[in-house]
Amino acid sequence: MEMRHLRYFIALAEHGNFRRAAEQLAMAQPPLSRQIRALEREVGCRLLVRGRRGVELTAAGRAFLERARITLQEAQRAVDHAQVASPEHADRLVLGCDAAAELAFVGRALAALARSHASLQVELSRQSLDESLRALRRGATQAVVMALPCATTDEEIVVEAIGSSSLCLAVATGHPFAGPRPVSWSRLAAAPFVLFEREAAPVLFDAIIGTCQEAGVALHVRHRASDPSVALELVAAGLGVTVVPAGWQSPRSFGVTCRPLRLRAASIEFGAVHRDPFPNAAVARLITAARAVAAANATPARPRQRARAAS
Repeated sequence: MEMRHLRYFIALAEHGNFRRAAEQLAMAQPPLSRQIRALEREVGCRLLVRGRRGVELTAAGRAFLERARITLQEAQRAVDHAQVASPEHADRLVLGCDAAAELAFVGRALAALARSHASLQVELSRQSLDESLRALRRGATQAVVMALPCATTDEEIVVEAIGSSSLCLAVATGHPFAGPRPVSWSRLAAAPFVLFEREAAPVLFDAIIGTCQEAGVALHVRHRASDPSVALELVAAGLGVTVVPAGWQSPRSFGVTCRPLRLRAASIEFGAVHRDPFPNAAVARLITAARAVAAANATPARPRQRARAAS
């Protein structure tokens, strides 16, 4: 039995019509019909009932469809796993990240890699912790950049520290907190706050709530968002303020500015998680680039010096 037979059968089962299935598969109807009959002969029973309005699955066909889908999915995962691990794909980076790392490091790290390695191909997906670890275990991703700690007992998982990022206040341009001076945590109690779901970025969420509790600040949570990126959109709309990693840089047209928070310097640790103790070149370059971004975040910008007037 060939994989193409499974694809033909699944397409026909999903469309319930030879013509539409053939169009999806970019083939003519007669060859598709012959392949389905050959599949039924190999399986040894009827999988489809042909009628005037199309085709319907038999009981055997429904059972076969369920396993056929699983078989194709596993076959694709095997291909993905091989490609991720192959040295021939050293210029391919299959990367996952959580919402906090996406804001703090990932964009600028990938921009640096793109400048130094123009041939790099990136596949990026934002994932929860559970999703990230499952993807690593099955070989669907090479590495995940995430906020730490990474709560796993899997001995195959390797965690490499990248660096830390302090927290900053994100406000709309023109907001009273958008001035040049740092904002104290205590002042947040007076502003409508946009809070995201904890599941989207648990480490960032806990850092915000924990710091407020230590400072005796009761946040006025006026709006809620599914994740930090959506929270920033609400901030840009002028609905409130939120807290994000200090590495985030707002696009010029976005209408949000970040201000430092003073007195209590809460920060988040980040790391790169992967399975191979000696990651391939693409992952190693990513870790190096992310560490450079973290170091830049930790280094205060030097004030510009005025040029001396010509005598």
